[in-house]
Amino acid sequence: MLVLFDGTCGVCRRSAAWLARHNPDVFEFRASQSVSDEALADLGLTRHHVQTAVWIVTPEGPVGAERAIALMLRRAHGAWPVLGLLMDLPGVRKVSGVFYRTFAKNRHRLPSSTCEVV
Repeated sequence: MLVLFDGTCGVCRRSAAWLARHNPDVFEFRASQSVSDEALADLGLTRHHVQTAVWIVTPEGPVGAERAIALMLRRAHGAWPVLGLLMDLPGVRKVSGVFYRTFAKNRHRLPSSTCEVV
């Protein structure tokens, strides 16, 4: 499955690298900036989608934001699938959604981030 993330954000790049190490042979990680608008449209996404959240393109269609993170954690090795399952519970999903959206809006403000997308 294809994962599209913000390649200009240091936190996003490090998170993608960590998730790639814990999900070998499951996901293909690509910076969203390396994908054309036409290719995004073919995947059912827009430039706005990938500028505001991480996305996984699954056989059933795109999954974004906190749901994408939960899916990646559910597929990881070790104890991480438990966290992914918890994040996807209805009540917890709302809280993780608020946390994710707050982080995504402010990721460019983090000291270690070189994020250009705001």
